[in-house]
Amino acid sequence: MFTKFFLLCLSFVFILLLSSFSPAQTDSLVLFSDDFESYTAGGQIACQDTIHINVNWNTWNSIPCDLTEDPYVTNTNSYSGTNSVWIQQDNDLVKPIPNYTYGKYSISFYMYIPTDYTASWGQLAAFYNPDSTEWGFVAKFDPSGNGYINGGGSGAPFSFSYDMWMHNELIVDLNKDSAEYYFEGSLIHSWQWTLAIWGDTCARQLSVTDIMGSDWPLPDPSQWYLDDFMLERLDTIVGVKDFSVPTEFALEQNYPNPFNPVTSIQYAVSSRQFVSLKVYDVLGNEIATLVSEEKSAGTYEVTFSSHSGEVRNLPSGIYFYRLKAGNFVETKKMILLK
Repeated sequence: MFTKFFLLCLSFVFILLLSSFSPAQTDSLVLFSDDFESYTAGGQIACQDTIHINVNWNTWNSIPCDLTEDPYVTNTNSYSGTNSVWIQQDNDLVKPIPNYTYGKYSISFYMYIPTDYTASWGQLAAFYNPDSTEWGFVAKFDPSGNGYINGGGSGAPFSFSYDMWMHNELIVDLNKDSAEYYFEGSLIHSWQWTLAIWGDTCARQLSVTDIMGSDWPLPDPSQWYLDDFMLERLDTIVGVKDFSVPTEFALEQNYPNPFNPVTSIQYAVSSRQFVSLKVYDVLGNEIATLVSEEKSAGTYEVTFSSHSGEVRNLPSGIYFYRLKAGNFVETKKMILLK
């Protein structure tokens, strides 16, 4: 009798131990989203938001209001709400991304291509200037209903339908140096991210998204609609961003920047250390303590709000955040813009 009772208790403990080691639940973190409802139809998108240029939207030549590159917001067609962005021939809209070097990300949006028109978009690993870039991925949609993507030095064809909204998603895992492209929920191609396009190589990094009204290498004309753009971090696990061990300490640029009222700060710890992450104003006064504890090796993300917690209604201006971990110390600047 005692033996049966002991075995029953042991089984119960074993079940509890198994449950405690079940995989952690992961949640995506939306870093940026735009349904274009805040813009005025009939106006150019980057031209309407020059205060947040290089945060929300820009053009390839970095000239908002440029009559060639800056596309117009329209209310004649949309996936959700009333507005979308009308991409026409030679438009070149850029979504800046702050050069992420680790983490798993999703770039997604809906597109609508009218009959007999073409479309294209791509993702860069590095954008130094318009004449110096590193492309990680490009997708082309030709006037015959055929799509083609290039990534990892190889391509994959697929078909699409005109005159309907279609979902695009690119997933890039910088921790594993891998990428996947999904069209309408179906996996089209997977590859090693740093093998880039057309046989080149690229940095293990995520930079700008390029939304193009380009004829290269497709014939004219190009015209399509963009809606519900979203950038997400996919490997969020209760503040721990990545369980692979970083090779060095690092402090990333906050995103978005400028921000109002919330921004995210990512950092990496290569060995177990006491970590301090604090925010200061331009006079050196301490504004907030975001982290003050021992951390295991890993990559992490915290958020900073200008009007919550120990912070109360900060004014617009320049602020600094400083990471200390062992002998590693780094400070970066961020801008609160109300």
